[in-house]
Amino acid sequence: MSKIEDWQALINKPVLSIDEKEIGVVSDVQPLHIIVSSGPVTPNKYNIPKKSISKFENGVVYLSSSQKEVSDNHEFE
Repeated sequence: MSKIEDWQALINKPVLSIDEKEIGVVSDVQPLHIIVSSGPVTPNKYNIPKKSISKFENGVVYLSSSQKEVSDNHEFE
């Protein structure tokens, strides 16, 4: 994983899974997780561990998890 210096730079950036599916947009950065929201009215929210980020490149956050892994393991209300 490339070291991310400025975690706040991830806010409002798109998040893609390892299978290149769009997960959503980073809405918050916490000490160990990023919060990703998807959907306009009642968004799904995902609490994704920072260690699941494989890279941040060209304004896109890439995960080392598949879309299914994210929705199965990290979705929260």
